[in-house]
Amino acid sequence: SSIAGQPFPPPEITAVAEGSAAEQAGLQPGDHIVRINGIEIERFEQIQKIVLLNLDRPVARMERSNERCNGIISDLLDYSRVRELKREVAAFDAWLDPVVRDQTPPAGIDFTLAPGAAGAEVALDPDRLRRVVINLIDNAAQAMTDSQSQCAEKRLSLSTRNDGDWVELVVADTGPGIAAENLAKVFEPLFSTKSFGTGLGLPTVKQIVEQHG
Repeated sequence: SSIAGQPFPPPEITAVAEGSAAEQAGLQPGDHIVRINGIEIERFEQIQKIVLLNLDRPVARMERSNERCNGIISDLLDYSRVRELKREVAAFDAWLDPVVRDQTPPAGIDFTLAPGAAGAEVALDPDRLRRVVINLIDNAAQAMTDSQSQCAEKRLSLSTRNDGDWVELVVADTGPGIAAENLAKVFEPLFSTKSFGTGLGLPTVKQIVEQHG
């Protein structure tokens, strides 16, 4: 047997419960007290608790890995299956406001929305375009909170404007930006500078925006 990969040493019987001291400890006459890794075990239930406590961390790691794998599979399927847009005509600023308010960037980031396309209506697919906004917000937030990022101020802003036949959405942040050698690659599927990135975030954004024309 083992606990979290560490072998159990042979249990050492150190005493047999008897007398008033045993009764005060809640033991029954004849109960054995064993010692495992220096921990006194009075009941089998205690051994179970120790094993479960030591399994919590590896199980949590497995669950996080499983979530990452599910996310990668979901991103791959979403990118490879180009779906027909289900367009609805909506006032862009009115549609964007609740999408942005649903997002919660990490603590320490000043997050603002400045709508400037009042009255402009767009034929959009709400679900697909929502994915665009979320991906861009996530990318910006991650860039500013990355362990190697040196941001004195962390600001993330979204703004819109009506440019005649177009509505423009600008997502700006004070992160380090994209390295010059990576600029030509950021829209390539599976290219990522993150240790756990899928490399499909920005390619998916580009795909959806181009679908909207």
